[in-house]
Amino acid sequence: MNRRATLLPTLLLLACVRPTTGETVTPETTDSAKASASKPKLVLEHGNPQGEAPAAPVLGAMREELSRAMKALGAKADPAPYFMAYAVTDLDRVEITAADGALVSSRRDRVRALDVEIRVGSYEFDNNRIYRQNFQYARVGSGGGFGRGRMMTVEDNPAAIKAALWGATQGEYRLATEAFGSAQARKDVQVAEDDDSDDFSREEPVTFLEAPAKMSIDRDKWEKKVRGWSLRMSAGEHVLRSQVVLLARAENRYLVTTEGTTVQVARPHARLLVTASTKAEDGMELQHAGTIDVQSAQDLPDDAVVEAMMDRVLSELAALRDAPLAEPYSGPAILEGRAAAVYFHEVFGHRVEGHRQKNEAEGQTFAKKIGKPVMPDWIDIYDDPSIATLSGIDLNGHYFYDDEGVRGQRASLVKDGKLEGFLMSRSPTRGFEHSNGHGRRESGLRIAARQANLIVAPQRGLPREELKALLLQRVKSQDKPYGLRFVEIAGGFTMTSRYMPQAFQVNPVLVFRVYPDGREELVRGAALEGTPLSSLTEITAAGDEFEIFNGYCGAESGFVPVSAVSPALLLDKIEVARTPKSQSKPPLLPDPSRDLQPGGAR
Repeated sequence: MNRRATLLPTLLLLACVRPTTGETVTPETTDSAKASASKPKLVLEHGNPQGEAPAAPVLGAMREELSRAMKALGAKADPAPYFMAYAVTDLDRVEITAADGALVSSRRDRVRALDVEIRVGSYEFDNNRIYRQNFQYARVGSGGGFGRGRMMTVEDNPAAIKAALWGATQGEYRLATEAFGSAQARKDVQVAEDDDSDDFSREEPVTFLEAPAKMSIDRDKWEKKVRGWSLRMSAGEHVLRSQVVLLARAENRYLVTTEGTTVQVARPHARLLVTASTKAEDGMELQHAGTIDVQSAQDLPDDAVVEAMMDRVLSELAALRDAPLAEPYSGPAILEGRAAAVYFHEVFGHRVEGHRQKNEAEGQTFAKKIGKPVMPDWIDIYDDPSIATLSGIDLNGHYFYDDEGVRGQRASLVKDGKLEGFLMSRSPTRGFEHSNGHGRRESGLRIAARQANLIVAPQRGLPREELKALLLQRVKSQDKPYGLRFVEIAGGFTMTSRYMPQAFQVNPVLVFRVYPDGREELVRGAALEGTPLSSLTEITAAGDEFEIFNGYCGAESGFVPVSAVSPALLLDKIEVARTPKSQSKPPLLPDPSRDLQPGGAR
């Protein structure tokens, strides 16, 4: 199955951190590089959880109905559930979209979605065993679907809330008992599983009540801003389509379980997205984008910063239109920090998600490699949802408690190049019996272990110019006409199923050929491809400045906000293929918006 991290509509924010001094050296580097190699410094700030707010009215109704349902099913149902949970996602969202200097849409939506989980059997073997056997994660019950839980009232009406919970519980219990019966039947006729871990972990109950997020936005003000920014984008030379979107959301999640967990968490977020596309003379369609992610619309930077970002996107898009096509290539390359972050997200991050280690349909690349080298011995990697910012930049993957009510914890994945652990939900795997707070989902889908804030932390790094000098050394020693430097990316995807090739692809936007004399040339139409185990061993050196990928990642449990942080990487060998292109020519008629007068009048 494909796992995808999207950048369109997503872009990255740059956060550079100056290195500290040190004496660590890279064996492959030149003498001058050895003298300056140092340990890169991460300036991280952890969130400060405030979990003593009053409980929202919906939470009280959920607890009362859960208690009643568990008592009734325990007395009357066979098999009786051993665990139940109610989860409600309350989303208040504003979306403002403009193109060509005019509003396309401006709307505000408020929805509440309900998810019910019922487990029958035992912690060791329950109805969820069938999903690990069949590789089915999407909910199949009434009202389920990709990104859509069961809709319920947005009013704090206890009777209406309880009625929705009662109705959903009936259907979910039926599905749970059917799945449990199927799992038991399969157990009797199938060979023993390689990983016989329990189906559900035992975790200590928690109570955490965060003050709910509230939507506060001046729509008239932001409509005017978005409209004006869209006019600026549409004025770019050779731009065929452009759009500016402001998304602001106040999301509150509520969870109660029969184990005693009660969680109320707030997830405010705002994103400003600008996109533009054009077409080269040979028919290739080109897109570029810029995005800013913050806690609320009020936290967006001033107009000068936004306009500078838009001007950069337009300038780079124009340069891409005139750039030569990339050729298929195999050789040395530098992945700048943002590209490196997506590279690790795709190549490594998805393959250390806990549930993939015991699912027989998965490739299980790292399932039995704990304690073994998987990459150079000077690289450490961890994932920590509790980190809120890096050098003042908000991280999309930050949260305090996951969707199973487990505190988001630092998960050490690689230490000194050796695999040390996995990202864990409450689905245990061999040698890892407990969650580390990475159980996540989009409402309406089953929870799975997912990435949050993936941090690639090399123990040594080189200044930018020295990393480039090493690239040129590799170009000459491998007798290549040039090396490559990947700067901006448009996302990526990977395949982890054993029924598909164990491969990944990172889709760059800005790629430069770097010639032996140091000259650089922008190219277009390149796709970075490879297989994980061989690719990770090609990492030779790292930079000393960290950059951030902020985006959304789609997998079995839906789209969830993620971040990845990495410095630049030098790889001895990467493979590049050409991307597809259209055969249609650019438009024959000129764009009528070119006749716009100052102020936007036609």
